[in-house]
Amino acid sequence: MLKGISRMTGAVAGLVLSLGMIAPSVAAVAAAGYDIRSASSLQVVVNKHRQLNPATYVPAQLVRVQGERLRAEAADAYKQLTRAAKAAGVNIIPIPSAVTGLSASRPASITAT
Repeated sequence: MLKGISRMTGAVAGLVLSLGMIAPSVAAVAAAGYDIRSASSLQVVVNKHRQLNPATYVPAQLVRVQGERLRAEAADAYKQLTRAAKAAGVNIIPIPSAVTGLSASRPASITAT
């Protein structure tokens, strides 16, 4: 019973983190060896409470995959995912970034909040 609750708590915490509702404490991620502050880090946490610094940061050497520019690590992972999905009979359809869509289609007064 306790293992099930522990897994559920972990899943809820992961969902909350992925939705940007909270971010892990700096002490917790430092102990794990993650860099959540640097824009160039693969573990950087960016949400409305943690702005990307510098805001104009763009990773070097982006790879184009199905019209999207990704870091090489993400591009490789996406290609592996699509190959595995195809082998399993699943069709993967890429969806453009919702963040880009929001900022492009809404007035600045709405997206800035």
